[in-house]
Amino acid sequence: MSPKGLRQIIEKLNFKQKEVVKEISFGGFLYLQVDMIPGKLAVWLVRNFDNYSCSLRLTHGRLRITEHDIYMTLALPKGPLEVTEAKSEMNSSTEFKTLLKRWKEQWPNRDSVHKSGEMVEMICSQVDGGEEFKRNFIVFVVYGRINGNQRGEVNYLLCYLDRVVFKVRTVKRQFPTLRGWTNDKVKLREEQEFEVGFGKGALEDCLDETERLDEAQVVHEEEPSNATPEATAEAEHDTVWSKIKALLEDAKKVSN
Repeated sequence: MSPKGLRQIIEKLNFKQKEVVKEISFGGFLYLQVDMIPGKLAVWLVRNFDNYSCSLRLTHGRLRITEHDIYMTLALPKGPLEVTEAKSEMNSSTEFKTLLKRWKEQWPNRDSVHKSGEMVEMICSQVDGGEEFKRNFIVFVVYGRINGNQRGEVNYLLCYLDRVVFKVRTVKRQFPTLRGWTNDKVKLREEQEFEVGFGKGALEDCLDETERLDEAQVVHEEEPSNATPEATAEAEHDTVWSKIKALLEDAKKVSN
C-alpha cells in the first residue's frame, strides 16, 4: 500500500473520525505530511540497515532504532500489552474466524486482497467512526505502513531524519517527531546529503520525553478559533486597555 493512501485518509477524516483515531492510540499519524519515498535516500537506508541489530550504519557510528524511537517518531503506544497477530485463518480461534468473516462481508469481492484505493474510500465513508472504521484504519496502517514489505524503508526514514542532523537542524523537534516534515523538506534534505554522501550527519539522542508536549495540549493549540476577526480584534483591544489602566493605577499609587 502506498504512503499516499494514508495521507489521503488523514486529509479526509472528519472531527469524529480523528477523535477515534486518537482514542485507538494512532493519533500521531494525524500529523503525517510525508507521502513520498526519496529514491536515493531510500536505497541508502535499505543497504545500510542491519536487521540483526536493528540499526543503521552511519559514517561515524550506528543509529540503533528502538521501541522508544518508534514511540517518539510515530507516537505509537509502547505499553505492557502484547498484540498477538493471527498467523492464518485455519490455525486461528473461532472468535477470530467469526470476526474475519464479518470483516470480509463489507467488501464486494470477499476473497481478494483489497486494493489501497478501495480501502481509502471505505475508511473515509465510515463517517460515524464506529467499530468497522477502527478496524479498517488499523488494518490499513499496520499492513500498509508498519508491516509493509514493499515500503519498509519509510518505517525508519523519519527516525533517521530526526536523529541524524545534517549541518544544522532545519525542522523543529516536536512530539511526535514526524511533525514538521513535509515532502519538500525531505526532498531538500536528500539533495543536500546526496552531494557529500548519506549518513555523515551528527547523531543526536532521541527526543527526551520531558521535552514533548502533551497530546491534549498540542491538539488544543492547533484547534482553529471560531471567533470572527471583529470579535478577536475587540478582545485584543480590551486586553490592551486593561493593561494600560493597570499601569495608570500603579503610577497613581507611586505618585501618592
